[in-house]
Amino acid sequence: MIDITWSFFIVLDGPWTTELNVVHPVTLTEGDSIGHTTCTADCYPVCSINWVSDEDMNTTLASLPDVVYRNMSNTYTCVAENIVTGKTSNSSFHLIVQCKFTLLQT
Repeated sequence: MIDITWSFFIVLDGPWTTELNVVHPVTLTEGDSIGHTTCTADCYPVCSINWVSDEDMNTTLASLPDVVYRNMSNTYTCVAENIVTGKTSNSSFHLIVQCKFTLLQT
C-alpha cells in the first residue's frame, strides 16, 4: 500500500503595481462623461480597489462619477489593497475640467 500525502500552499501576493486605462492628464468639458476609467492590479487574493481625490483624502470612492463638473478638477488616485497582507499600490491621474460657457445674445 502506498501512502500519498498532498500539500497545498496558498501564496499571498501583490499588488506590485496598479494600471490605469487613461492618458494623464484627462481634459474634459463640464457635463462630459469621464467614460469607463478602470484601475487594475495583480494580487491574490483579489485586491480591493478604491479612489481618493487630493482634495479630500479622507473620503474613498468605489468608482469615479459618470459626469464631470467644473469643481471636480483634481488629481484622482486609485488605491489597490490586498486585504490579507495589507500591501497597497496606487496610481494617479490629473483631471482638468474646463468650464462650459453659453453666449447670450442681447
